[in-house]
Amino acid sequence: MAGASSPLLSSRKNSNLLLLCAIGTILVSALADGGPPVVFIFGDSTVDVGTNNYLPTRAKANFYYNGIDFSHAQPTGRFSNGYNSADLIVKQLGYKQSPPPFLALLQDNSTFQSNVLQGVNFASGGAGILDATGNQTWGDVISLAQQVQQFATVQGNITGILGQNKSAEFFAGSLFVISIGSNDFFDPILDNETIVPEPDLMAVLRSNYTAQLTVDTNSILQLLGDNVSPCLRKH
Repeated sequence: MAGASSPLLSSRKNSNLLLLCAIGTILVSALADGGPPVVFIFGDSTVDVGTNNYLPTRAKANFYYNGIDFSHAQPTGRFSNGYNSADLIVKQLGYKQSPPPFLALLQDNSTFQSNVLQGVNFASGGAGILDATGNQTWGDVISLAQQVQQFATVQGNITGILGQNKSAEFFAGSLFVISIGSNDFFDPILDNETIVPEPDLMAVLRSNYTAQLTVDTNSILQLLGDNVSPCLRKH
């Protein structure tokens, strides 16, 4: 007799369909506007392009054979032999690769403000929606909540440069990529420790995910305004 389908697996399938719908709608919208939008990327190792190089963490990819298919076969901090999902998405918009990590931009205060206008990647390998995810398994990682706090710093700097009205237009025309959540499922298995009971996990993740998309009482979805895909509005 066939086993019953796990509600977690069903939710994951729905999440994948939602992600494809969101990316497809946003890419078509962005290309139709005639120019590539500035991109801000949040997430885990699927889109980390070097954030963890700057952290005291065991979740690193700055060693071989990571990056072997990059120019000069050098590891870049991507958990990949070459480009990762962040790069592949922005390449569809005409960019050569993902914007640099927030922590990399912080290394030079003299160029920080001009560089953040070109987009930022906040993703950290091992991170999750829950603050506790990744810390026991890998050590220091930047959770989604912390990434949103970093975005608040970027938002404040851009608002200071452009002013309130123009910065609102700037963010409304930007693309926000979020790829995170798998570590919230995998970590309890790796650590043999349950952070949230399985029956409550999806509800807790959804609640935390919604709450973390708020910066200074204005959510990222509100910044996007009418540019939000209809398939995102009721999920």
